Amino acid sequence: MKHNYKHQNKNLDDWQKLPVFLRQYPQFQMNQLRTLLLKREVNGLARHIKKIGKPLYINTPGFLSWIEQKGGES
Repeated sequence: MKHNYKHQNKNLDDWQKLPVFLRQYPQFQMNQLRTLLLKREVNGLARHIKKIGKPLYINTPGFLSWIEQKGGES
């Protein structure tokens, strides 16, 4: 069941755990994302990644925006 929680123009459904993101977007591989996530403070991706406990959450629209801005650079 999908919920659509919104707060101040932010959608909670935009945040996905890494395994869910990879299933939804199979064009990305775990090794690719692992490298990007390990360097997230340097490459500017940190604002679109949150660690809550052990799991990492990816903000899907933010990640797309980051890809469009970076143009494939890492």
